[in-house]
Amino acid sequence: MDITYKNKKIERVCTDAKTAERTYGREMADKIHQRIDEICAVDTVEIMIQFHIGRCHALKQNRKGQYALDLVHPYRLVFEKIGNEIQIANILEMRFSEVYISGASEDFSFLNMPVITDIYTEKGPIGGIFASLEFQQDDIFVCPCDMPFISVQIVDFLINNYNKGQISVVSYKDKIYPTLGIYPFCFKEKIEKYIIEGDLKMKRVLKDLDAKIINIPNSFSEDILQNINTKEQYENIKNKYF
Repeated sequence: MDITYKNKKIERVCTDAKTAERTYGREMADKIHQRIDEICAVDTVEIMIQFHIGRCHALKQNRKGQYALDLVHPYRLVFEKIGNEIQIANILEMRFSEVYISGASEDFSFLNMPVITDIYTEKGPIGGIFASLEFQQDDIFVCPCDMPFISVQIVDFLINNYNKGQISVVSYKDKIYPTLGIYPFCFKEKIEKYIIEGDLKMKRVLKDLDAKIINIPNSFSEDILQNINTKEQYENIKNKYF
């Protein structure tokens, strides 16, 4: 298949090895270029699906008409198919393979996204993290739903700097954000023990489990970690940015 790109930035990552490595690291860069070569080597998306190339699969719901290939976990390469007899793959993005909401399903039904229901209710963030680990049976990336300005750059920075097998969360100007980070599956049982014992303070959990604190450079805007807890804060942000 021929390949086109959503924008120049994505094209540079997919066609220039140095740009890809600088943006995502060596392992991810190699995998991106492997997937691009695999797309170029076939005539149709259907062949990729039939032979499970890169675990190619069609996406659903608001992603209907798009396809995904696995990259380095938790990333995937997303593209759309243009044409039928002669197909073109239009590369759209490199993003997480799956996105879920953790909480009560009735509260988020309007978003039309899959919801992970708490196993231990009313336990705060640690309850949602445990439920997500139990559901996913894999490492998870956690992001708070009340921070509307979390950027792709922050996500990429965290992923590029975390240690595999170690809980990793961000810190900005000496403030730790326990709900913005990566929680490996291997900590599921230990996290459940804290819940059962009623020890729900996330900073205590992070300290006990020797979490890595990833300091966000001051070059990032402080606004990206701004959260919304009240209607007044929402109105202030809406007036400032929208």
